[in-house]
Amino acid sequence: MKRLTSVLLALVLAAGIMAAGVIPAAAATGQLPGDWFATADEAALGFAMAYMPLTLIEGVEYGATIYRTFNWDDFRLGYTYSIPHKGDEYSVSVMPPSWLLLFPFLLVGDVHTHPRGGGDDFSEWDIVGAHIFGFVFWCYRYIYVVTPGGLVRRYDMRTRQNQIVYSGLVYRPARRAAEA
Repeated sequence: MKRLTSVLLALVLAAGIMAAGVIPAAAATGQLPGDWFATADEAALGFAMAYMPLTLIEGVEYGATIYRTFNWDDFRLGYTYSIPHKGDEYSVSVMPPSWLLLFPFLLVGDVHTHPRGGGDDFSEWDIVGAHIFGFVFWCYRYIYVVTPGGLVRRYDMRTRQNQIVYSGLVYRPARRAAEA
């Protein structure tokens, strides 16, 4: 039964991604929305490898919510990210899925990309928006930014620390669904 639930969830997520018209290059490496990651940093890295190539090709930002999840196969807590939203060249609105608002204690933060010219650090609005969201959702702690320079940065709203958690990333080219 647990496997069936996992398979159904994977199919629903895959259908949502295909309906959006985008299949990330990282689909073959297990870095899609809903996949299990041991840490929030790893979930941000999975998002980076799946969606930064699309950002570089299309010149727009993508963003998703990172939240806590449970791996029923191993009975372990972990993290994943939601199906990303597509923004424009300067911003993306990252709102948690509506079902997640019923369980705010699962929220961890959000992750978004910067296209070329968007810089290798957080914008002022990234930080301000994170603090507003963190005020509303007390458990919202981290924001991540994925940069064209190959960095994944994490901002911790409690300690106000801005750290590089991954560097030197090389993004594989992405494909559209029609090319898959």
